[in-house]
Amino acid sequence: MLRRVELGAGIAAGALAVLGFVALLFAPLPTCAVAVPSNGKCPASAVRYATLTQLNLETGAWLYLLALVALLLVGAAGAIAEARFGQPRGAAALWVGLVLGFTACAFSALGAGLFFLPALLALALAGYASLLRRMRARRTSPET
Repeated sequence: MLRRVELGAGIAAGALAVLGFVALLFAPLPTCAVAVPSNGKCPASAVRYATLTQLNLETGAWLYLLALVALLLVGAAGAIAEARFGQPRGAAALWVGLVLGFTACAFSALGAGLFFLPALLALALAGYASLLRRMRARRTSPET
């Protein structure tokens, strides 16, 4: 049962990571058309909506987004490899993707991180199922 949960959550995490990235690319995001005043608030008349591809982001921002998607996909692949194919190294990829993906999402928690939160939660479910399955296997195995 826990293998199925881990496999399903891994597949869902991969699909949600790709879907979140596509949504982030084409979603209209609010931007300020004028220089932001000293109070830090954009005047309502200056708010414009543009997609991520229209904002002319720097290379670092694109690398950050692509690295975040890659981390989530590595974690999802690790969950699938461990649950479906019994690869014990898949757990390492799952946890690396989960921890580093959480860290990257925390940096942009009110921005791009919200688009990847469902994938991160699915990956956390896969990690929990993996951990619980290993604990149950250790408890039921005979001690030598």
